[in-house]
Amino acid sequence: MDMPSNVHMPTADLKNLSEIEQCMRVMNQTANGRDALAKFIMSDDYIGKLTPLVEMAEDLESLTDLHRLCNIMKTIILLNDTSIIEHAIQENHPLLTDSLVDLLLVEADLGVRSQIADALRVLLDQGPPVQAQEAFARANGEFPGKTRLPQATEANHELLLANFYEHSARKLFRPLMALEGRTDMNFTVQQASMFTYLIEVLGYFIRQHLHRSKFFVLQNDIAQRVAQLLSCPENPNLAPR
Repeated sequence: MDMPSNVHMPTADLKNLSEIEQCMRVMNQTANGRDALAKFIMSDDYIGKLTPLVEMAEDLESLTDLHRLCNIMKTIILLNDTSIIEHAIQENHPLLTDSLVDLLLVEADLGVRSQIADALRVLLDQGPPVQAQEAFARANGEFPGKTRLPQATEANHELLLANFYEHSARKLFRPLMALEGRTDMNFTVQQASMFTYLIEVLGYFIRQHLHRSKFFVLQNDIAQRVAQLLSCPENPNLAPR
């Protein structure tokens, strides 16, 4: 079924998240629907209106709302409209990577967490093309249609990476950084799972962004914190695989 070229989404509000999620899911079924959704998101600054809802849902400890926001943000990114990505990384715009990191840290479902991480990779990895396309294909698996990842301009990509490593990366790896000086290394299963996942994500960033990630790791003593975890006898699940 074709979608109209002009659409209107529900107001960006916590009480409307279920309806927003459903509307986006329906519109993603056709090329016309995706194009119309992308145009609406740009014209209404929908990302700017959605990002504050992440912090609100966290304050309310509403896991249902956070899970819905995960799906909504992932859908927006996987529209993979270059104008949306360029709009989302403007300096005067709330960082979309920050919102994705917030969602990644609170999501307990491993499948959803993996999808958020893949969406984050789509934003951050504009090359080499093969890896970028593979990350996009994994994250975009449930949506038909677009199969190629449009490349952002080099200047915009560099701005996004600079903002990520200056702001969002500190938030993402804060649980690791908080281990400094800690002697009690007993963790819940969920905490151990999160640390394992953070180590895997860190490895990805080191492979893809060697120089930026090297500076970040050295500046924040990340290697020492990883070694602290991997040498922890209390948590065998954190041992190297």
